Amino acid sequence: MLLSHVVVVLFAVGASALSMTPHAPLIGRTDEEIEAFARSYPGSGPQPLPPPIEDTGVKLVYDAAHPFMKPTKGQMRGPCPGMNTLANHGYLPRSGIATPQQIITASEEGNADGNDVQINGNHITNLMSIGTYTPEEGPMPPPPATAGGLSTHGTFEGDASLTRLDAHFGSHVDFNEGLFQQFLATGDRVGNGTINFAAASQHRFDRIMQSRNTNPDFFFDMPRFPVSYAEAAFTVGMFVDGRGGNNQTLDYVSARKFFQENHMPTGFHRRDGAFTMDLVGDVVGRMMAEHPVSAGVNRRNPDGMPDFAIVEDYNLIIAQNCASYLAFVNITTSLYPNPKGALRDALKKNLHTYHVPIETQCPEIFPYGM
Repeated sequence: MLLSHVVVVLFAVGASALSMTPHAPLIGRTDEEIEAFARSYPGSGPQPLPPPIEDTGVKLVYDAAHPFMKPTKGQMRGPCPGMNTLANHGYLPRSGIATPQQIITASEEGNADGNDVQINGNHITNLMSIGTYTPEEGPMPPPPATAGGLSTHGTFEGDASLTRLDAHFGSHVDFNEGLFQQFLATGDRVGNGTINFAAASQHRFDRIMQSRNTNPDFFFDMPRFPVSYAEAAFTVGMFVDGRGGNNQTLDYVSARKFFQENHMPTGFHRRDGAFTMDLVGDVVGRMMAEHPVSAGVNRRNPDGMPDFAIVEDYNLIIAQNCASYLAFVNITTSLYPNPKGALRDALKKNLHTYHVPIETQCPEIFPYGM
């Protein structure tokens, strides 16, 4: 029921700006600019998935080695509470600029996330931002590039967020108190005064329908469709203190710590055992079965009101995984239609790495050759 690699390897989605920072993707650059950049920033280039950590048991993760520090000016943060929290505690570089391998390992160490993850950024330097575009990075890039890192709207982060507005209505990055209160009210109604599976599942569904019914620009297709469910699964799977035996019940004080402050609760212990793609998929599958929703997008009626058009019913985990994989390949080739040299080699390697977690389910596609 879930895109098996929830946080993915696609570097192609976001572009930081024309300032050519080491983490800025190379969409829209000329061949000459890319070659000059490659000479200036040799970087590590594409890297394989790191090995999983050996110790995945309950562990104190808000410790002396990982104090909370608020981000300072210029440090990148985005709408994802999990990534922001890892950076604020030093599991990720506090700059918010990291390699995909650092993000994978940090997620395992700090959140007990599974090893089947990766992200987006610069193919040549192997760096990406967990945040969004800021004016300090330089002027906006020309189309088809989009400005931003992991928080690029409509990809991983997007409409129907649990605690962030749709971009149509305002900031999709900043915590929204009204949506958080809506989450807590759902917890009061169906979660016995907590955010448990029932509350997370209900709020996930409510936010989808709220956006679908009010946002004329609502986008809920791949890759956002499965990732939106993963957000709800992470809430009860990774934000709950592991000393409770993975009971998937989050208290409101801890929920605010993560969602608003991007701050682990004092004495926080990670869960017992990695929250692997199979476990995430199980939680997501139960949520989808409880509140079935189709992927789709809103088209504006002549009166400007939203009109939802179903794109696909993704009912099988293999169908979702393969549809997500195909979507990422298509996005990559649309943004990098004719790459050459070092960039082409890097794209080939990164697309192959993206395919590894689903190699038994979906045939590999080679848009840039074998």
